[in-house]
Amino acid sequence: MYFITKEFTFDAGHRLLYYKGACHNLHGHTYKLQVTVVPTSETLSKDGMVIDFSIMKGIIKKWLDETYDHCMMLNVEDMKVKELCRDLGLKWIGFPCEPTAENMARIFYSELKGLFASQGIASIALSKIDIWETPTSKASYYE
Repeated sequence: MYFITKEFTFDAGHRLLYYKGACHNLHGHTYKLQVTVVPTSETLSKDGMVIDFSIMKGIIKKWLDETYDHCMMLNVEDMKVKELCRDLGLKWIGFPCEPTAENMARIFYSELKGLFASQGIASIALSKIDIWETPTSKASYYE
């Protein structure tokens, strides 16, 4: 079976509302996102590809830039920081959970699966999401 992976980076901040350690503080990371897909058939396209990497790049980079790049990722229960972001006109996004790398991987998987479907891309299926919070720490999600 063929697998292909496209890699992206983005900068974002977060904090863990209920964590009793350093990550309770507002802080940021340069995240690395790896998106792995598989073909939905056993044969490659007539061009010899699972999908053109530039098509993947265009779809995923637009979503990533518009949604997550340079935003503050917060637990929806983090009312004070949400209000501060709103008051200052900052880009933020609420998660229904703590914005850990593990939860980001699961949420990104769900969002990208829906994005591929909405774009009518039937030739590939999402296989796995890897999100690197630091150069030595990553979380993965697949179904």
